[in-house]
Amino acid sequence: MTMYSAAWEMKQHIFSVEKDKRIISNNNSSTNKIFYNHSVLRCAVDCVNDENCHAASHDKSVLTCHLSLSTSELSSYALETNIGWNFLRKVYKNTDCYLEESWNYNGNVNYTHSRRTCQMWNLQSPHTHSYTSEQISDFNSNYCRDPDAIGTPWCYTTDQNFWWEFCPVTKCDACQQVENIPNGLTVKYNMSYGYLVALYSCKSLTADESTGHCPSSFCQSNGTWSDFSMSCGVDDCYNNSSTYRGKVSCSALGNVCKVWDTVNTHDHPSDPADHVTNYCRDPKGEGRPYCYKGTEDHEWEYCHVTKC
Repeated sequence: MTMYSAAWEMKQHIFSVEKDKRIISNNNSSTNKIFYNHSVLRCAVDCVNDENCHAASHDKSVLTCHLSLSTSELSSYALETNIGWNFLRKVYKNTDCYLEESWNYNGNVNYTHSRRTCQMWNLQSPHTHSYTSEQISDFNSNYCRDPDAIGTPWCYTTDQNFWWEFCPVTKCDACQQVENIPNGLTVKYNMSYGYLVALYSCKSLTADESTGHCPSSFCQSNGTWSDFSMSCGVDDCYNNSSTYRGKVSCSALGNVCKVWDTVNTHDHPSDPADHVTNYCRDPKGEGRPYCYKGTEDHEWEYCHVTKC
């Protein structure tokens, strides 16, 4: 029997492995390789041992390993992969994830979560700013950066109507994509202010009443996702945010909402019955339901509620 051992150390990029025979796809090219009968670990090992490999994705349902040999094939956001795939990325000096702190990021992502192109840092149009080459690495580029260490790389956009936005860049050792999505639900991911969040939505709604729930799951410091809860009743979406009657009780970042009566604000929900609840509402007319994570008027965050 061939003995197989491997040591995975992402930050140091260290591997030791004794490989045995494997089945290789006839569809291999200069931009990708496909292997069959591969484990997740074997897939990662083969990528690290191939100097031309930039990333490896593994389909555990059919034990297939795909090595990407061209950065043009890669998704810049490791969590935006098909259900059932584990995505592993090599870490180089210039990488599309960051080690430890977001201000360390020096990769090449140059667009935002909404797919807007980043403005060049050395330009003052369409948006003016005060950053200099001493504050921004690659000042003559439009790569996402975090010069003020706010927790997530960002950039000004080339859209004159959209000032700035966070970029789809996460920590290299952040939570992996959710593998077992409950039936009837979908999930998407968001990264802002250093928080990686999985946002759940219902594929369809029933005639049932809404129940109190928190559809936001955040990536915890131990690399696992926090608990979430769902309701898929008739009121669990909105056409007009000011008339939303569902019962989401946490912000999109997973913070538990404060009871409306405990918040120092003049903008309380129009229905007095809501004042003793912590359900997301939109009394200010923000266009999306929101709630307060603290007791002061400025301490509010949007909630994850889908449009009907």
